Amino acid sequence: MPAAQQIAHLNRTAVYWRNETARLKVEVMRDKLEGRQQHLEPQQAAKDAAEEEKTRVEWYR
Repeated sequence: MPAAQQIAHLNRTAVYWRNETARLKVEVMRDKLEGRQQHLEPQQAAKDAAEEEKTRVEWYR
């Protein structure tokens, strides 16, 4: 396999795993958030949801 093809393949692989990792992190945060919402008062759950969303937005920057 020529070097250029290998580099292209490695770049695609790296992008795939970066996206997969980000998707899993969001899924874990969503699970944590949903788990917390079941046990908290609605007002506290909404506050936590806003905080999680802020953290998620900062994480993507």
